[in-house]
Amino acid sequence: MLANELTKKVMKIEKNYFDSPKKSGYRSLHLSYKYNPTKEENAKYQGLTVEVQLRTKVQHAWATAVEIVGLFNREMLKASTGNEKWLEFFARVSDEFAKMEQLPTTGLFGDNNVDQIIKLDNELNALATLSKYRVTTQFIDKKAPSIGEYYLLILQDQEIKIQPFTKNGYQRAVETYLALEKQFNDDRNTDIVLINAQPLKELKKAYPNYFADSHEFIRLAKQTIKR
Repeated sequence: MLANELTKKVMKIEKNYFDSPKKSGYRSLHLSYKYNPTKEENAKYQGLTVEVQLRTKVQHAWATAVEIVGLFNREMLKASTGNEKWLEFFARVSDEFAKMEQLPTTGLFGDNNVDQIIKLDNELNALATLSKYRVTTQFIDKKAPSIGEYYLLILQDQEIKIQPFTKNGYQRAVETYLALEKQFNDDRNTDIVLINAQPLKELKKAYPNYFADSHEFIRLAKQTIKR
């Protein structure tokens, strides 16, 4: 295992969330080492601590999905704050993913975990919503910032309507968003989202393959539900 090779050399394990996952479902191995520069011009950085986080591909797909839903819902799901049902959905799915990889679960969920995931998916329309977010992020990634800084998204059933706004049009974007939120307040099949393109660019920096990774999460989650 890569972690074993690294810890034999200069790194040490700081936190092992593989063996002791967080309640949120977060799993990763945090390693650290003291920077020892070989070039004189970097001597001023001598002794600085560098942290490395390792995840499996499955865990990375999970983390990407959490990031994307948090971004669109404007909530810090990755910090375990926000919509409780979304947080529970991801925590339960993460435990099923752990079983796939023969890793320890959180021990928080019983034998009916898959049934509860299906229930939450139905309540949140979770996987369908994430699929829409995938398509939307792909569109904005290609267009932003050429046609807009802000994007108003109307997600209805299988249809996605996207209205761009310039940086100076932010106030109008907010007013339009609030009006549509009021209009579709009781419509469970319609989501209204106002998103800034800049955080999406940051997401791409942190998760260069976010489009493929979110697709992998959906595939694995569907596989889990079918078991």
